Amino acid sequence: RAATPALVAAGRRARGRCTTIAPDCSYLHSRLLLMQTGLADRADGMRENLVKLQGTCDSTRMSYETQISNLETRLKDQQVALAEATRLVVETEEQAHLMSEQLEQLQQDAKRMTMQCQNNLDSFQLQIFGAKRLRQELFKVAGTVLLVQDCEVSEWTPEECSKTCDGGVQRMTRSVIVPPRLGAACPPLAMRRRCGVERCPEDCLLGPWGGWSACSAPCGGGGVRERTRPVLAQPQGSGRPCGPTSESAGCGGVPCGAGCELSPWTAWSACSRACGGGFQVRQRHILVAPAQGRGPCPAAQSGVRLRYRRCNAQACPPSHGRALSCRGGHEVVVLLGGGGPDGEESWGAAKRAARALVQAFGRPGSGARVAVLLVGGPRDWRAYRRCTQDAGARPDLARDCGLSWVGHLTTDSAALEGSIRHLRRPRAAPLTSAALAAAATELRTRRAGTSGVVIAVTDGSSLDPHRTSQAARRLRKAARLLWVPVAGAPAEAAARVQGWASRPAADNVLALDSFARLARPDTISRVVARACPAPG
Repeated sequence: RAATPALVAAGRRARGRCTTIAPDCSYLHSRLLLMQTGLADRADGMRENLVKLQGTCDSTRMSYETQISNLETRLKDQQVALAEATRLVVETEEQAHLMSEQLEQLQQDAKRMTMQCQNNLDSFQLQIFGAKRLRQELFKVAGTVLLVQDCEVSEWTPEECSKTCDGGVQRMTRSVIVPPRLGAACPPLAMRRRCGVERCPEDCLLGPWGGWSACSAPCGGGGVRERTRPVLAQPQGSGRPCGPTSESAGCGGVPCGAGCELSPWTAWSACSRACGGGFQVRQRHILVAPAQGRGPCPAAQSGVRLRYRRCNAQACPPSHGRALSCRGGHEVVVLLGGGGPDGEESWGAAKRAARALVQAFGRPGSGARVAVLLVGGPRDWRAYRRCTQDAGARPDLARDCGLSWVGHLTTDSAALEGSIRHLRRPRAAPLTSAALAAAATELRTRRAGTSGVVIAVTDGSSLDPHRTSQAARRLRKAARLLWVPVAGAPAEAAARVQGWASRPAADNVLALDSFARLARPDTISRVVARACPAPG
């Protein structure tokens, strides 16, 4: 510490000369450290907000990327389907063109063969007619009169085809109308010919529907989802044609701003106090998160999701000048601050209050265990960094961080009270976040079936309010956190304490105007009534 000149008057001026003394700069150091840690704490809060904002941005980006990926997949699928359909159209048109040419050629061949057959028939008829006349003329020349009768038959009568398709056999028959006499014999009266040569019809065979695709717009309406099914066999002949191989449906009808869906109210909890007016609580949990994470959702502490009601309003049993004690097995950690700005007088009252709390919770036969942690803080920035920001450091909890265990969880309340009597007042601003973390570590050793309670006796100041909020949030998950801000904490500090305490804050914050008031039996009884479900 640098020495500053000061005029020292000892009765009279000593030879009129100036002398130097070594000043106490601890208060100045404390205020500067408080400013520096305040800036660091605000920076931590801004970094945390930045991380949260980055998380929101990442979530939104992932949502958009998922939608883009789904749309690109749909586009590729549709492009593949379009290419396949185009290929089928081209092949079909080529086949239709070839078949048209073949049909035209077949029609020409059929016409030519029909004309040829007709000419042959006409020629055969003329030959038969000429042969018959020649035969009659020969009989006349020979002078013979004979009645010659050729066999005459009916037209062909077709029977039913053996198969209606894929090639069958049909039997044709005819009968003799006039039997032959010296003329031409009868031709065959039966024959077989092919029939039903067309291909049997086959219906289109479709496979099962596939799953629905992702919705193109999961919220806000206007989204489309699709599903397809394969063609296992094309229709043949006059078979039933294929039905649709794809279908789409609307989706994403939920508004993008739709809020979360909440569960029904839980049952009311047990009362927080056995007397003196406590609270019961019931909650509603989130069943379905907001659409796309952007819809409104009530905060966990809002009245839509959290409700309290008063209970056990009857007065606690009179103490007759003595503080109430706590019955039942509890694990209690008392965090004792530095006694406020009033110096040693307030510190003495703070120690008396701490001893009274130990007596109230650690009374013989109560089954409770009590621990006391003296809460100070680092004296300089280097020590603060070792305690909070240097991951590789191994700080000494007492020397570097200003936190000293007066006694760990114990049933020996008398020894703990004796240790409290000899405590020296911590002068550095409290490192409250580390104190809460130390209390949480201490309560990890609590006995099975017991409840944990942390009572923070402080003036509400803290080197690191942001870190303290985080530590308090973690501690509240494992134990009840009760705050006793003393000596008129500033409005900002009082508001922070309300946020640090367990819920409801009205039942877990007891603000007092002095440590002397805290040491009174009636005030200790109020603390016990708040922290203990069964005071007596």
